Amino acid sequence: RQRQMCIRDRYAMGANEFGQLGDGTTVDRARFEQIIPYGVVDVAVGDFHALIQMEGGRLLSVGNNGYGQLGDDKDEHRSTPVEVLSSDVSVVEARGNSSMLLMEDGSVMVVGDNAYGQLGVGNAEGVRDFVQVYSEGVSVIDLGARNHLVVRQDGSLWGSGSAATGILGESVLGGNALSPVEIIEDGVVDLSLGAEHSLILLGTSEVLGMGMSSRGLSLIHISEPTRPER
Repeated sequence: RQRQMCIRDRYAMGANEFGQLGDGTTVDRARFEQIIPYGVVDVAVGDFHALIQMEGGRLLSVGNNGYGQLGDDKDEHRSTPVEVLSSDVSVVEARGNSSMLLMEDGSVMVVGDNAYGQLGVGNAEGVRDFVQVYSEGVSVIDLGARNHLVVRQDGSLWGSGSAATGILGESVLGGNALSPVEIIEDGVVDLSLGAEHSLILLGTSEVLGMGMSSRGLSLIHISEPTRPER
């Protein structure tokens, strides 16, 4: 991630040109400054914006809003955290200029940059107000620079966005998947999504990999989930 900021619990430091540290200024900070006195559950940081999950499932956002990634249906940057949702947020994810939320009912909300279809809303247009892309049944989410992946409660793996490196498996080869596609039918319990690859944990404790694999100058594109050699 190309971020130059750090937010830890209730404190923040680093680059602040868009007010992304949430201290009410655009002054860079070389030391941690307290931003929120209490109630922070989790924080997700994109390139120049942050999502702050509060107790009770509240969502605050702050920083760059050029792509609508703060989810407040505005285009102005925020140097002070603004409440976007008042309840029901379970997990927050941010990457680049996009944001994703897992809600307590298993639904998924997205907002922000969507140039590759990474939000999965059926087109490649940006989104400035949170919209629902999965209505129920999701247990794990992850957001990449050009993709998203989710694990559903039935163990299936779904995702959307760029398929250029095979990161969406054989469901889509090349181009972009603008709506979510099923990649693996069952057996998935967790995942981790990188810039050009993903790792998938199965219930059998096996780990599968998809996407671009780099060894020196050799690049291997893996479009089918592959088990590492033992």
